[in-house]
Amino acid sequence: MPTGPAGGAAEDATQYIPPVPADPAGGAAGGGDGFEGLFRDGGADGAGDVAAGHTQQLPPVTEPVARRTPPPAPPQRRGPRRAQPPQQPAPPQQQFQAPPPPPPSAPARRIPPAVIAAAVFGLAVAGLGVGALLSDGKAQNNDPVATSPGSGGAAADADAPGGSAPVDPARPQAVQLDKLLADANDSRTAVIKAVDDIKDCKNLGQAAQDLRDAARQRDELVTRLSDLKMDLLPNHARLSAALTKAWKASADADNSYADWADDAGHDKGGCKDGKAKQTDDAADGNKSSGEATKAKDSAAAMWNTIAAKYGLTQRDKTQL
Repeated sequence: MPTGPAGGAAEDATQYIPPVPADPAGGAAGGGDGFEGLFRDGGADGAGDVAAGHTQQLPPVTEPVARRTPPPAPPQRRGPRRAQPPQQPAPPQQQFQAPPPPPPSAPARRIPPAVIAAAVFGLAVAGLGVGALLSDGKAQNNDPVATSPGSGGAAADADAPGGSAPVDPARPQAVQLDKLLADANDSRTAVIKAVDDIKDCKNLGQAAQDLRDAARQRDELVTRLSDLKMDLLPNHARLSAALTKAWKASADADNSYADWADDAGHDKGGCKDGKAKQTDDAADGNKSSGEATKAKDSAAAMWNTIAAKYGLTQRDKTQL
């Protein structure tokens, strides 16, 4: 090694470089030919040493350590993709609910109309029976709307101011009596014709039959009159007595005239010059007819007062 100033400096500089380890595989010869041969080819000249001195300040070059990367993972075999089951929705949060309403009740069993009609009829019959027991034998003339034909009583009540006029309790009795008086005139025409036939001595058998039928009708009127309640009518006692006497007397007269027809037919001498002879039966008939007319006159006056009050049919003595 040279000893000049340059050589001393180079020696000082290389003292800090650590020795390069020898390659274990190649030995010392391999080391000189490899790494150090790159810097020592200049020989013993000064340029070579200067270059060597400068290069001795470089740090040792170390081979980079290769990073060991993990081997790639083997590819995964993909089979057919399974269909994922549908996700069930999460159950909603239960909230408080009111209890359900009770089920509707079963519909009522329909009753046949025939059963209803039979039940109503039975109740009506039972009601009539109870009413008959409580009516002390008198008809309850309490029909507030019953009127005789042609009467204006119901209309008068309907036209009352406000439509709430109280009903007179005597009016139903007057209405029922008006119906009875309407039937009293049914046989009047037959009686008049029968008496005229007797006087003329013709149709004597038919005349006698018609007169006896009229007498039975008068007796029925008396029976029906006794079944009516008339206690609320004015002069009801006198009116009832007058009507009873008039119809009984008329029945007696009809029967007497029927006997007169028998007398004229059985006795050839009962008719003379086409006229029936006057007999005791004819005289009895005339007497009873006079009594009936007088009673009818009195009864008609009392009745017409009642009829005018309640808007019912007024009648004269010949219509009773």
